[in-house]
Amino acid sequence: MTEQLNTTEAVEEPATTSQFCPECGARLPEGAKVCKFCNTVQEQNIHTLGDRAEVGNFLFNWRYDLVFCIIGVVASMCLQAVTRVLPDPFGMILSIVMMGALLYYSLLIYPTLFGSAAKITSNKAVSFCNFFLGGIIFGLLWNHNLTRKERGISYMIAAALACVNLASVALVSFGILR
Repeated sequence: MTEQLNTTEAVEEPATTSQFCPECGARLPEGAKVCKFCNTVQEQNIHTLGDRAEVGNFLFNWRYDLVFCIIGVVASMCLQAVTRVLPDPFGMILSIVMMGALLYYSLLIYPTLFGSAAKITSNKAVSFCNFFLGGIIFGLLWNHNLTRKERGISYMIAAALACVNLASVALVSFGILR
């Protein structure tokens, strides 16, 4: 008699649990020593989903508000249209202010939504700001990241693009680029 050996083995994937980084709120694989998003060295006492409520209540209550998302997109498009219609220095100044606001939001406000001290705690305000300052692309990314409770890197990309835009406006205003 020939015996057949069962050669099917379960493929192990990195188990993602309900553990979150206490610094940035990213979901961590089981037994992670360092958070891959913020490089925070994890202590033995990693907060679990049950304890996560005291780390950041905002993410547990997060649900985007579709009406305020639409209002944010419409307001952003209207403001962009106004910057094109205004006379030369005023349109450029308004564009600089908007890029500065995007830079401020993406670097100083958005990352705090994943920690214990969110600077904005209203789902409506965050939904509006994501689309008003980030436009359609970053607004969708940021709402998706908040829903998944993972910060990602899209806020850094938005900040880098805002810096490039500010640099190009500065070069045009000084006559270096035409």
